[in-house]
Amino acid sequence: MNRKELVEQYEIYHQKRDNRDCEIKWHHIDMIYALNKKLKINSVLDYGCGHGKQWTEKAFHKKMKIPEYALYDIAYPDWTEMPEGKYDLVISTDVLEHIPEGELLDEALNNIFSKANKAVFLKVGTTPAIKILANGQNAHCTLKSKEEWRSILEPLAKEHDVYMWLGFNNE
Repeated sequence: MNRKELVEQYEIYHQKRDNRDCEIKWHHIDMIYALNKKLKINSVLDYGCGHGKQWTEKAFHKKMKIPEYALYDIAYPDWTEMPEGKYDLVISTDVLEHIPEGELLDEALNNIFSKANKAVFLKVGTTPAIKILANGQNAHCTLKSKEEWRSILEPLAKEHDVYMWLGFNNE
């Protein structure tokens, strides 16, 4: 699947649902708050933010004590422009497994790690999704084991000299 097809599939998908699950989960806030205490985070980029209401309406950044935020999502018109600059923390939860392997996944990983000053917070799915896209494909198109994800992500964190918190959908 190329970028245009991916965007089309997720635009259709997002139109047909209420988007309640398209956000950082509440239990992540405590983890990010603890990370903030350790690393003194002043800015965050949510890469794959979905509708963004967790920031614009629920003010998660205030609960996490992070003054500045930016949003990016390939399939939401309000957030399709990659924000400029770097951020102390880049968050990406339930995103990577939705991106096809190859050039698109490589681009996403490069964006996530190159935008981070201090840390990345990743939550990755390792099992098929319940959700099916309009083209009949499972929404989790890149399935890897925890070990495979670690073998890809840990070298990137080291290369970019950032702390990485990595969790999986079954933890």
